[in-house]
Amino acid sequence: MHIKSTLATALLAATLINLDQWLHPDAAHAVFFQVAEAWLTGIFTTTGNAAAATGVTLTINIIRAILLIWIALGIVRTVQAARNDEDDTLLQV
Repeated sequence: MHIKSTLATALLAATLINLDQWLHPDAAHAVFFQVAEAWLTGIFTTTGNAAAATGVTLTINIIRAILLIWIALGIVRTVQAARNDEDDTLLQV
């Protein structure tokens, strides 16, 4: 019994330690290309090409939309597979 509680405590501690990394707002920056957008916009703004900076923002927003649609479709497919009780589809990525 003591080993199970120690294992549960260690698992809880590891989860809480890593929770900061999972919930940190900088993780979303990597997924949604905010640093890349700021870098490219800064380059084009510094060189005086504001139209290109606007194009960079538009392109990054299109990439973000495609990413979100792709994630949504994956979630819908997973839910449908779970409803149909198709375990094989859940394992395919």
